[in-house]
Amino acid sequence: MKPIYLLSLFGSLLCIFLAPIQSYIWNAENSPTLVWKIQANIQGILDIRRTNFPESSDYYFFGRLFLPVYLGILFGLKELKELGRIPEQAKKEFKVFFIFLSIAAFGNFLAYWVAGFAGEGFRTAGFRWIEAPSILILLIVAILIGRKIIRERKTLGLAFLILPILMIGSTMILKYLPHAAILPISLLVTFLLLDASQDVWLNSLKRQLVRFSSAKSILSLFMLGMFCAICMQVLEKFIPMGEEAKLPVKPDFLPFSSISDLQSVFSAYGERGRELYIWMDLIDMIFPTPLAFAIGATVSLFASRIGISKSWGLIPFGFLLFDILENICMLIHVYTFPDLNSGLASISGIFTAYKLFFLLCSYSSFAISLLGLLILSQMSWKSAKA
Repeated sequence: MKPIYLLSLFGSLLCIFLAPIQSYIWNAENSPTLVWKIQANIQGILDIRRTNFPESSDYYFFGRLFLPVYLGILFGLKELKELGRIPEQAKKEFKVFFIFLSIAAFGNFLAYWVAGFAGEGFRTAGFRWIEAPSILILLIVAILIGRKIIRERKTLGLAFLILPILMIGSTMILKYLPHAAILPISLLVTFLLLDASQDVWLNSLKRQLVRFSSAKSILSLFMLGMFCAICMQVLEKFIPMGEEAKLPVKPDFLPFSSISDLQSVFSAYGERGRELYIWMDLIDMIFPTPLAFAIGATVSLFASRIGISKSWGLIPFGFLLFDILENICMLIHVYTFPDLNSGLASISGIFTAYKLFFLLCSYSSFAISLLGLLILSQMSWKSAKA
């Protein structure tokens, strides 16, 4: 995959990761409910910084990590222009959008990088007088872009009209700028980039989804995924527990789990149970691949039938990515038990949450696509009969 696509995708994932952390650092006990509920995970991540980079503060250390998010958006917009995906009638507005996004990135650089060494005055100037006003202007420019292109490019135009609402909404939820406001922009640019991509690897993946879009292939892949799931369930039943004790919920289904959750589960499993969990985890390394291809092929097939982007079929691969990352963390936890690392425990809990989110999106899109294909098939059959 081309570095630009990786940078854009990495930037979006990084923004999702950093937004609640910076919100918690800034708001502390006044953090929004969503952030406060995962404070144990955030504290574990903050402990990693305090252990390895004690000379820096939480605010500046994690704030400086945000710069790649801006770079991912800027390079992504540049790539979209080179691919000819910027509508002609809105090229001036896109140029203005790019300029003010660059200015916001510069303000962010002053606020987090320069201010950390040269004084708080640069933080005030960078954020209050440069970055924040630029983000406000981006809201207005996004509306102008949407209005100008909605007649010829309805989906893209609607996306830009909704963008300011998402930016304001995410800011109200997370109570922190710039991360919350920039997150919807980053996600939109990443999706547009993946959709427009001429990258060999991505196009090959999309072709594979088309290749597996026959009913026989989808059913075979789905059954293989379900077989893996059944094997894990069978192994879990062999975990020895006392007569009165109930089997604890697997860490794989505990979003935002902390070190205390892992200690509790692995202690309850016992040595024999942890050995079985290793085998379950190894099977779980296989499980997401056939499931992702089965769901992705179904969604891509439905998307092609109704004339929308087949890139929606890539959603299940988010589940595949985070499931594998989570499984790697879990294997490390089992092998290091009882000396678990709180930082890694917090990160694995976040991976679990992201995995479950993509799993929910995957099953939802799978159900909608199946229903849609059945309806289209029924309509086609009635039309042929008539």
